[in-house]
Amino acid sequence: MARSASARSSASAALCAVVLALVVAAPAAAHTALETVRPADGAVLAEVPPRVVAAYGTALAAAGPAQASGGGGARVAGAARLDPRDARRLIIPLAGGGPGLHTVTWTVTGADGHDLTGRTTFRVRAPSLAATLRRVARELRTAAAALERAAAAATAR
Repeated sequence: MARSASARSSASAALCAVVLALVVAAPAAAHTALETVRPADGAVLAEVPPRVVAAYGTALAAAGPAQASGGGGARVAGAARLDPRDARRLIIPLAGGGPGLHTVTWTVTGADGHDLTGRTTFRVRAPSLAATLRRVARELRTAAAALERAAAAATAR
């Protein structure tokens, strides 16, 4: 019996050690980690997206600075911000830019107070001739319709 009491005592001590290790390790595992970013790193796109969205595994405390760089010329259009509907998501608005390589970098503060940096790089391909002609035709139709309205308004006077 003494042996089984000793075995139970050892098993209890081992169980306590495992539980203690899990409790102590839990805060370390709670660090915020980037789960997804859109557009995905390495994506090839037809045009510069209106925003980059970075999704983290846990809520973020604050959005930090963001910047866009590269030969494509996109720029950050306003401050990066946390999504008001989901504090795990950072939204970085973009404007301008064209074909070429674009890199967007940012800093956020996790709920644990640690600053984290993120980065995504995507390429915007040059539009095809057909796509360019469709865009120009659309713009010409819009301009022609505006001229027709202006002429009709001038004639009505």
